[in-house]
Amino acid sequence: MRNDNKPDYEFDAYLKRQGGPDVLCDMKILLPRNASEDMCISLFAPGMQDVDSVFSQDTMMLKSETYQQSPTFEVVATGVHLKQVHAQLDSRKASGTSITLLHISELTIDSRISSYSSSPESENEETISSLLFLLSDLEYATPEAFVKPDYLGNRKIDITKTYEVNCSNNEKHNGKFLLENHYSHWQKHGLNKESIYSQRVMVWQGNDSTKADDIPSLLKLADDVGLLLTFAARHRVMILGYHYITQHHSFKQFRSPLERNRIERKETGIDQLVPLNEFEEFMQTAMNSWGKLNTEGKDSVRLAIVALHPLTEPSTQRDYLAMFAALEGLSQLHKDKVTSELEGVWADIQSSLSECIDKQSSISLDTQNFLKDNLPVLKQGKKLETRMKEFLKSSTVYLDDLWPIFGNAKHPSLYWVRNALAHGRHFNGGRFGTFLRAEEHLRLTLERVVLCVLGFDPNRTTAGMQSLYNQKRRLTSMQLKDLQSQLRQQ
Repeated sequence: MRNDNKPDYEFDAYLKRQGGPDVLCDMKILLPRNASEDMCISLFAPGMQDVDSVFSQDTMMLKSETYQQSPTFEVVATGVHLKQVHAQLDSRKASGTSITLLHISELTIDSRISSYSSSPESENEETISSLLFLLSDLEYATPEAFVKPDYLGNRKIDITKTYEVNCSNNEKHNGKFLLENHYSHWQKHGLNKESIYSQRVMVWQGNDSTKADDIPSLLKLADDVGLLLTFAARHRVMILGYHYITQHHSFKQFRSPLERNRIERKETGIDQLVPLNEFEEFMQTAMNSWGKLNTEGKDSVRLAIVALHPLTEPSTQRDYLAMFAALEGLSQLHKDKVTSELEGVWADIQSSLSECIDKQSSISLDTQNFLKDNLPVLKQGKKLETRMKEFLKSSTVYLDDLWPIFGNAKHPSLYWVRNALAHGRHFNGGRFGTFLRAEEHLRLTLERVVLCVLGFDPNRTTAGMQSLYNQKRRLTSMQLKDLQSQLRQQ
């Protein structure tokens, strides 16, 4: 964390809300120097009306502008929610007090770096000379570098290898992202002491000139890359914002600046899924496969990765249900021929069955309504087990060394565990450790399925069979049966 309290920006701003008065505030912004730091935004109100008039259910906006002939500096914070306003209890006035922010959706800082010519281009048509996306922590996909100190104590960092991600966005944007660490330093105490910080970034290098109009589509592409980085690194990788520079201005955007994504410490975290020596080839293969998926396929893969690595606090029972639901969603990618046959004639079939049920005078009206309400179940075609087995077979994913997804009543399967949790059962005591092994195998199952959907061999990752054997995490047939028996015990 930074040891100095000098803000990067300090200016007057207005707190605006719909249907209420604007509040003049002194605003200070302390930008984070790396992905693990927090952004500090403080507001001080030299004069204000009653405290109650500030708060609202509606979102607010913070805005500041500096004018000469046109705005030369503009800061806008949208989606602002207040946490509290300090005020004296007797007067209930907020004059000369600080305002604590709860949440900001987006913060933008637009700085003019040169004046326009007599015939300027539109801002959105300006050519971008530099574009980078801010990344949260990403330990293993960093540039390979070494530090060379000199006799004065100065240090020079030589980059020997920068990892690249080649990608395209529906053939509109072709280029690559460079995963880099950008270093910055400033004087802290005297001439001989300084602090050095770094920020993980993805630098965009396109084949064609990039315009400001292209930012939304490139941001979506960067989010897709961040999703695949999350899967490869086995922890959430977030695009925290972006920074681009044109001939006339510098523009910075920060997403949810008051909330920074943290990864687990090394001693409590898990190893990455894709080894470093396989990283670039995995990203190349995954991006190519990702581009070929339709919207439904992308949503299924996205939900699977989010289920594996949620942003919320982990809960084994909740995570288990989310991962199994994601596995079911992926199985929907397999086209069910029975369902497709029923699509064109289902309305007539349902109408005929309803008439048949109405003619059954031997059953009550409630029973008739129950049967008619459940007719859509017939349209689902093959049951989940059959559909999932066909999907796994078509995906050529190998799962024989893991806890079976489906089984029999004597040996509980992953599906049996899912049903038990869905019906409110909890695995307490000694059975909780057994449940954790089942949860681990469901996680490995889902990882292998996603890898196959993305066209990458699971055996080249830490989820592969040989890797589990080397880590002594692979279960023998006898060990698996013992664990299943323990889980079945009441």
